[in-house]
Amino acid sequence: MISKEIQDTVILCLAVLGAFLGIVNTITLWRERRVRLRVNGTIEGWGAALGVPSTQLVLEIENRSTFPVTIKDAGIDFEKPGAPSVEFSQTVERKDSEGEDETLTTSLPIRIEARSHLVLHSNDLDTSLQAYSPPMCLYQNCLRHNQEDQ
Repeated sequence: MISKEIQDTVILCLAVLGAFLGIVNTITLWRERRVRLRVNGTIEGWGAALGVPSTQLVLEIENRSTFPVTIKDAGIDFEKPGAPSVEFSQTVERKDSEGEDETLTTSLPIRIEARSHLVLHSNDLDTSLQAYSPPMCLYQNCLRHNQEDQ
């Protein structure tokens, strides 16, 4: 027979182990179910050699979640009020059925599958936008898809 003290010690150890594993499981589930996005913003300039300079803001958005999300809105906030609006869309170049290149432009909202990424380009910005620089932050607004949306 096992003594009462040893039995109580084993029960206490198992209870502490169970509580610890319950906390770890809760944290793991919480991390899996939250929206995790990585957003990188850059500025692209081109066409200056042709005499028609153009500037675009580029957002690369990576969905690190385990479920698809929809990017509903993406933009940029400026420190000074009255800045022109900046609109983002996705431009994809692909071959059509006849083998010729075609460019497809998709405006927001755009769905990003789990563990994938997309690149958004802004409308062409003129040089007057520099008067409102530097931008305070880039932002994005996303929605989690329900089972009904899939």
